[in-house]
Amino acid sequence: MQAQPAAVAVPSRFKRVAAGFRLVGLCGVMGFGCLSIAFAAPPKSSPAIVDESPRFLARIQLHSAEEIERFLIRAEQLHQSHPDAFVPVAFVLHGPEVKLFESENYDRYSALVDRAARLDAFNLIDVKVCQTYMNAEGIKRESLPPFVDIVPYGPSYEQELKDDGYVEF
Repeated sequence: MQAQPAAVAVPSRFKRVAAGFRLVGLCGVMGFGCLSIAFAAPPKSSPAIVDESPRFLARIQLHSAEEIERFLIRAEQLHQSHPDAFVPVAFVLHGPEVKLFESENYDRYSALVDRAARLDAFNLIDVKVCQTYMNAEGIKRESLPPFVDIVPYGPSYEQELKDDGYVEF
């Protein structure tokens, strides 16, 4: 995960959510107490994991909250079926679903955003948002939660992932 640039203002409610989920290994986080190292995800750079693990890309077509929620649940299920060798499921958002993650929509979609933040903190998903779409829709970086990373152009990034062996689900 990339650190939030210091010059970017992030809405305080996103800071609270992200801080809670990023401190997963510490005592008292979200009422879970001390979490065992067994819950920590393996490092992304491990060659054995990358070479042997299935790599999935969420195939977003409906661009709805319900579809994103189904993919988040599916990512959790995939982790349960491949817990020892798991690569985070790639979510590349480059359509109306980006707006679900905007701070102005947080009250309406807080359960979805909080679930995505938790899954990202546990390294079960990796969320990328298309800068081209953001520019076209006037979406500012600071209106998105800190766990979301930006890519220049979503469709080409998806193709790169497929070229690297990711399969859509």
